[in-house]
Amino acid sequence: MKVLFVFFSLFMFIGVHSQTNEPAFFLDGNFVHKNALANFDVNEIKDINVIKDTITIEAVNYTGRIMITSKNPKEVNLMSLNDIKNKFTKSKSKKFLFVLNGEVILKDVGTYKIDEKYIFKTDVVSSDTIENLKGIDLDIISILTKIKENTEPKMLIRGSNILDSLKPE
Repeated sequence: MKVLFVFFSLFMFIGVHSQTNEPAFFLDGNFVHKNALANFDVNEIKDINVIKDTITIEAVNYTGRIMITSKNPKEVNLMSLNDIKNKFTKSKSKKFLFVLNGEVILKDVGTYKIDEKYIFKTDVVSSDTIENLKGIDLDIISILTKIKENTEPKMLIRGSNILDSLKPE
């Protein structure tokens, strides 16, 4: 019994750390998951510094730090997908599925953050409007950010993008 107690105490004291070969990302001094930076406007970046070291955050050992400074740190308002759902939709469903710029978010939903100024459009589609999903209490929340593909005007000719047809081969 004493051996078990000593082992448990040692385990709790040392802790369990996982190792990643990725750097830790910081935006204006705050740790953010790399998913948060995938939807950050690059024009808002003032400076990037790379620090070669090992850092442990939330029991994960990261190899290096990427320190990103925005041009206006006080104006950056990173919102989680749940915060966006609550602020921009009237979804009352207990179950929901996020689609970000056309990609379904299947895991790590809590790690995605988007600067509020970078949100272009949000839509909610109830599963009751989709034939195969009727009767399931599920809302599909589509979020578009201000990337070129979402904001650039498109002219279609018989279902094709006119800009694609004008490109030289």
